[in-house]
Amino acid sequence: MQWIVQTATDAGWVANLIAMLTFLGACIGGFVRFVRPRLRARGAKRGAPLIDWLRDRLEHASFLHTPPIDLRATSTAGRVTCHRDGHLFRFGIPENWRETVDGIVRDEEPLKPMDSQESESIRQRLLLRVQKGNFSASDVASILTRGPDSEVLRTLLLDRDAIEIAKRAEFRSYLLGSGGFLFNKSLLSVAQLKILRTVEEYPELEIVLSTTDYFTYRVMSRFSSRIRSSKPFEAFGNNFSEYVAAGVQQGVHLALGLAIVVHTLRDNRAIITRRSAHATNNAGEAGKYFMSVNESLNQDDVSRGGTAIDLYSVVERGLKEELVGDDPGRLLLSRVRTCLLVGAYVYLPNMSIGPCVYVGIDCDSEEIRSLRLLARDGALETTEIIREQRWHKETGLPRFTRQDIRAFIEETVGSRRPQESWDEGALCALALAVHGAYAAGHCR
Repeated sequence: MQWIVQTATDAGWVANLIAMLTFLGACIGGFVRFVRPRLRARGAKRGAPLIDWLRDRLEHASFLHTPPIDLRATSTAGRVTCHRDGHLFRFGIPENWRETVDGIVRDEEPLKPMDSQESESIRQRLLLRVQKGNFSASDVASILTRGPDSEVLRTLLLDRDAIEIAKRAEFRSYLLGSGGFLFNKSLLSVAQLKILRTVEEYPELEIVLSTTDYFTYRVMSRFSSRIRSSKPFEAFGNNFSEYVAAGVQQGVHLALGLAIVVHTLRDNRAIITRRSAHATNNAGEAGKYFMSVNESLNQDDVSRGGTAIDLYSVVERGLKEELVGDDPGRLLLSRVRTCLLVGAYVYLPNMSIGPCVYVGIDCDSEEIRSLRLLARDGALETTEIIREQRWHKETGLPRFTRQDIRAFIEETVGSRRPQESWDEGALCALALAVHGAYAAGHCR
């Protein structure tokens, strides 16, 4: 009996010891989680600026930062002009499109036996989709008359077989509705970026756009590696600023989307999301850290009867469609306090260009979370707004300060390549947003 009592006493002592060690471990873990980002932030203060630190690590993107420019034109300190020129760059339907349709019908036969009438109905249905897609005759020649800036495109077009193979592959994707190619639409592509100065010596960014379509963009995206290895592009390495100064290559950058980073002013948080697999996935971006909103430009953004484009209206549309919904999100948009263009990047896997925008909204991050459920395209473009307690116990988001964003980026990248955890365009946008917000005096 005495042995049993002694054993029970010893067992109780061991259990108490284990409980005490577990408690101490939890305390030490919490202390480490509290101290580590602050130590990183202090190190970041002494190290190179974030944009310089980032520039040396990117493999899929190259960027330039501009002096912050107010997109709402509430001040005269800078100006952004965006307009469409009269040029068209669009590939027509592949020359062997009938074979493509026939091939699709044959490919479906093993899945479902078809007689001749069923085959014909499928063919007619596919052809109807082509007609609705607004494929038109190619008008490549117009863009090739614009001088040496089209050198890369000229070289690509010499390989007619490669272009035709790419057109056929993308046309087949369109007919099947595969690879995210559900409909064809008109797009505005980047013809040129110009960094200028106004008469008052304020910064000015001029964006010149041409007309293309989604089919042409997908065809050209297949040649992104060949574009990057061409002499005109390769000569500038990762120096996007010099590349822009020399003239953006015509017919190469067929996608333009505003990369928007939202800063919630009441709780001082950066809205970070994760990329959806429903959207583009050229470099395996799905599931990785992403910007708040990414909104492309289209023909509807051009002023009626003119050529000018109001970029702030594009920002508002992107916020409504992907982040806050239309109503009551519209009320939240009335609380936008700052909207600055802070730079741009070129995303190498598809050669798209993303002007980067910082948006400061007088709200807290929980308001954004609740309204995102009402956003039409919220779940299509992104899977979630992150909620990771290692950044903040309540909001799960990093604080919008130069030190905390640097610590957030360094920890999420770690010793790996940035594209393993981030969409690199979004990484550029976040770094430029912080840099621009501080440069404009909106953060302390």
